[in-house]
Amino acid sequence: MSLLVNLPYYLRHSPARPGWLCVVCNSNWPCALWRGEDGVREDEADVMERFLTSLLREALVDLADEQGQSAPVVVRRILWFKELSDADATAIERYIR
Repeated sequence: MSLLVNLPYYLRHSPARPGWLCVVCNSNWPCALWRGEDGVREDEADVMERFLTSLLREALVDLADEQGQSAPVVVRRILWFKELSDADATAIERYIR
């Protein structure tokens, strides 16, 4: 399912803070709908990355700072479609903060 074409449908599956669970699925967000069967389409990757990066600081506060999850794990969870090493995820976390 295309993100841009079906954006209203995707936005219903938003994260509920502070646990970052999908308000529709009640699973870890980004939920299976966001992840899709085929991942992120190449032509939508930039939009997806910008959108999710805009939420990353809040996710780090809620999940890493307040709930004690590893910051690299949180970064990889939110930016699931990018192949990130621990070093890459740590660098992104430092940049975002």
